[in-house]
Amino acid sequence: MHLARMMEAQRCPYEALDSSAMPVRDAKRRGAGWMAGNADIGWSNGLGWYEGFRLLVALNPTGVITGFGFACASTKDQPLAETFFALRREPNPRVPSVGSAATGPYVTDKGFEGEENHRRWRECFGACLVCPPRRHGRKRRWPKGLRRWAASIRQIVERVYEKLHDAFGLRREREPTNFRVCGLAWRPGLRCTTSASGSTSNSVVLGCPSSSCSNGDLNSHQTFK
Repeated sequence: MHLARMMEAQRCPYEALDSSAMPVRDAKRRGAGWMAGNADIGWSNGLGWYEGFRLLVALNPTGVITGFGFACASTKDQPLAETFFALRREPNPRVPSVGSAATGPYVTDKGFEGEENHRRWRECFGACLVCPPRRHGRKRRWPKGLRRWAASIRQIVERVYEKLHDAFGLRREREPTNFRVCGLAWRPGLRCTTSASGSTSNSVVLGCPSSSCSNGDLNSHQTFK
């Protein structure tokens, strides 16, 4: 996130938050695969069932990535976001990829809905969300102008993911010889876990520890393994 800091990318009125599929192999293939125990099977509206990870990205209004993290494919958007907000509130030097806390609200899609979640994230992590109501939900529909504004943000998110998927190959199902993400290098046969204390061990998988709102500590969890 060094470039984002240099560009002062987080000096903006809001950030967009969205997740996307990162397949590593065909979900129908037999065998454990090259990241057994780390990647698993999840659902993507664009891909259907896939085996891999779920990527979470925060963007500013111009499309600059201000933070990211990922978890196994079966992880839902809400626990993924909660871990992300917790690490932005209490940074861990082992996972700098999440970036700093946003100065404004996060604009999300309906995958991050839930009044209880929004209340907890605001109280525990200072993260405020702008999330559109479901079409047939109890909340009143947004006015047309607000819906258009949200749609324009979605276009920015989709353009960024298009670059990640196509230019950087995040949707190519292959077994790389060297995979680098979140500042950690991955090679076949090497599995690395980063704990909340910052220690590293050759056990299950990577990324970012989860959050515990009750005591403010970050504990090990399947989200951001």
